Amino acid sequence: WAKLTGYNKRVTVESAIAKWKRLFGQFLRSRGLESQLLEVSLKKSLTKLWLRMVWARGKSLKRSFDYLLLN
Repeated sequence: WAKLTGYNKRVTVESAIAKWKRLFGQFLRSRGLESQLLEVSLKKSLTKLWLRMVWARGKSLKRSFDYLLLN
């Protein structure tokens, strides 16, 4: 049923959003719309860079994320 309903994708997306919030916080710090767009863009770029580094090293995403949060 999970594959038929797409539930697996939903869980994956919810997990990614939860990790994003733990790493960067739940709220944006910028007040203006342009600044908020820039802030999200920078956070997205940092996330992509981190993912590339993790995948290039062949490391576990969960362990790498936990390491990133603790340090």
